[in-house]
Amino acid sequence: MNFNSIFENAFACQPVCGPARSCLQLGKYAAEIGCFKNGIALPLNEKTIANYFSESGYEVGYVGKWHLASTTGEFNYRTTAIPPERRGGYIN
Repeated sequence: MNFNSIFENAFACQPVCGPARSCLQLGKYAAEIGCFKNGIALPLNEKTIANYFSESGYEVGYVGKWHLASTTGEFNYRTTAIPPERRGGYIN
């Protein structure tokens, strides 16, 4: 099978890790959310995909890098567990 012909184009909502993750979590553009560069936390008042799944009865959790809790100038969560209010609706 020639895999070169399967994907002729690819697109991303953002070229940087944190903003791309925020777009996937909220379904909005990074400029709408305010997470337009790494190191900016998700707004606490926004509902994420985890909130919607949880409301529908799913158990939600994340594994790996989050990059959506720290805001430049505030506490750095790279070396510390992310507190529940900064997990975007993920329980575990």
